[in-house]
Amino acid sequence: MHKHRLDDGSVLVAFELPAAVAADSVSLVGDFNDWSPAANPLARQDDGYFRTELRLPAGQRARFRYLLDGRRWENDWAADDYVPNGLGADDSVVDLTDVASIEPLVTPAPQPEVLAELEADAEAEVTEPEVTEAPSVVAVVALLHPTVNTVLAEAPPYTST
Repeated sequence: MHKHRLDDGSVLVAFELPAAVAADSVSLVGDFNDWSPAANPLARQDDGYFRTELRLPAGQRARFRYLLDGRRWENDWAADDYVPNGLGADDSVVDLTDVASIEPLVTPAPQPEVLAELEADAEAEVTEPEVTEAPSVVAVVALLHPTVNTVLAEAPPYTST
């Protein structure tokens, strides 16, 4: 779980589970979505991890768990805390009460050399490719219909009178 403070005072929280959970689907359920399995599915990433991001209000602690394949519960191994849920298990907790301790989300500034290259590309002239000769109708039809090749190969040569 990764947290970043946003300019509006909320917190962007990235929830993720590794491929080792051996699941086909993962849902994030918790206080923030009324424990709805359909509200926040995690997407499988190229590296096998399941991941989703939520913008949550600062100043709260929220209980949550992951529901795997619609039947198996899993806690977040990187949760801020764990609390008993009254059902014989623990819930994970994301703690957003100390907003000042959460790193701000920083968008890297574009590198000057990248900006210069983009500007040069934008100013470059676009040239149309030169057409030297239009294809004949027979050539186009031959490309589009395979039997035309056979017919043309077997036809006697055309002679004008």
